This record gives sequence, C-alpha cells and structure tokens, in this order.
Amino acid sequence: MSSGFDQVVTSLEARFDHMSARTVAREAVAASGLGEKKDYTEKEVQLLVDTLASLGDRMEVVWASLGAAPTGQEVPAPAPAPAAEAKDDAKEAKDEAKAAKDDAKAEAKDDAKDAKADAKDAKADAKDAKADAKDAKADDGKKKK
Repeated sequence: MSSGFDQVVTSLEARFDHMSARTVAREAVAASGLGEKKDYTEKEVQLLVDTLASLGDRMEVVWASLGAAPTGQEVPAPAPAPAAEAKDDAKEAKDEAKAAKDDAKAEAKDDAKDAKADAKDAKADAKDAKADAKDAKADDGKKKK
C-alpha cells in the first residue's frame, strides 16, 4: 500500500489527537531520514513503521491503518469501522432500554397486585374491627345487667 505523509498523520490520529499525530509523524519522518512526501514506497512505509515502533507504544491501530507492521511482526487486523461499532452500541442500548422497560412494567404489575392485596387485607381488618366493636358493645350490655 502506498501512503503519503497525510495518510501517516491520519493513521496516527487513530492513536493521538490531530496536533500530536502531526508531531509524531514529523518526528518519524525526520528520524527515518525521509521527507514529507505525497507518496511513500512500500520500503519507505516499512521504514516509517519501524521508526514509529521505536517512538511510541500501543501503535497497532496505526500499523493496521498503514498496512504494515514493524519488521518481524504481523500486521494487526484493522479495527472495526466506527459505524459498525456505533450500530452495535445503538442495538445494545436499545436492548437495555427494552429490558429496563419490561422490568418497570413487571414491577408496576407486582406493585398493583400488592396494593390490591393490601386493600383486601385492610377491608378484612375493618370487618374484624367492626365485629370486635359489636362484641365489645354486647359485652358492655351484659356487664350492665
């Protein structure tokens, strides 16, 4: 793959911010003895990649983008496209939202069931209290006699 200086900068932006990527690219070009060119040969790209390997770490994403790895290493697989990651993230968020909605629905149903049971218990308690009051009144009537 033939790459130019701008492609090197773009590849480095996967690892660094824009200004840092430009700085690292310039350092790599200077250290390798190459100038800023519109196109580098495969040999020059290999020299740049070897130089980048000596300048920093965690450069696998850069090497994958350039299609070359430091001498003696395999080219890493390219990272998935951001659109694919965003789609996966959106699907995951949608699934989580659906699960949360289902959980809330089930909880509301359980709460309604509990409220109905509480109301039934309260009605039974009221009935028992009324019966107790009636019994107490009847007992009072017997005591007075």
